[in-house]
This record gives sequence, C-alpha cells and structure tokens, in this order.
Amino acid sequence: MAHKIAIIVGSLREGSINRKVARSICGLRNDDLDCSMVDIGNLPLYNQDLDGNPPEQWVRFREQVGATPKLYCRLRRFQEVVRRVATGSEIDWADVALAGGYCDQAHLAHEFRNFSGLTPGEYAAADRPFANHVPIE
Repeated sequence: MAHKIAIIVGSLREGSINRKVARSICGLRNDDLDCSMVDIGNLPLYNQDLDGNPPEQWVRFREQVGATPKLYCRLRRFQEVVRRVATGSEIDWADVALAGGYCDQAHLAHEFRNFSGLTPGEYAAADRPFANHVPIE
C-alpha cells in the first residue's frame, strides 16, 4: 500500500524555494509513495453562505488534505500558538492570542481546548517531552 502525501505550498510564486522542495519530494515518488501538491492559488475566500453548496475548489482541497480549508487554517494557527508557548519562557496569554490572530484570550482558550482537550494553562503546566506531546494518564 502506497503512502499518500499531500504537500501544501504556502507561496504562490513559481520560483519559491518551498515549491522547488515540494517538486523534488514528489519527484522521489515510487510504488510506495503517492505524492501530490495541493494548489491553493485558486482557493476562494471562506463564505459561510456557501457551506451548503461548497465551491469545487473547497471540495478538492478537502479530498486532498482531509480537512476543509477553514479547519486547516484553524489547525495551522493552533500549531503556531503551540510552537510559540512551547519555548519554556514566561507566557503572556493575551499577547499569544493577539499574535496568533485570535480576537481575544477567550477565543484562544476555546480553540485550544477544542484541539487539545486541555486549557492553555493545563498545557503550559504539563510535563511535555516534545512540544506537540502531552502524556495522557
């Protein structure tokens, strides 16, 4: 069974280093690796009115990535917050929320709990062997 990899290139510029690396990775494909680049250049902006009848680009993105474009963006934002607070330095949660693109600290706390099952404070206090890992008892 082949491993399926979808690479999302954040830059739309044809000569970007990320696009070159993605092409190289996809060039390595063999019978064990099914690699594709996910095009985000023509992805329409989110419009809740279209949720019932999503544009074809949204459907294709969800098929390739396994998440809707909105969920993917929320996860990326959450990952950036986790990276930011995992440094071990003192955490100013209001600053982290604003820097992460959340409208306020309550919004950050809600998203944090949705994705991790922990409050931001529980995550900060947890013994973490790796930034993205918290032992579950």
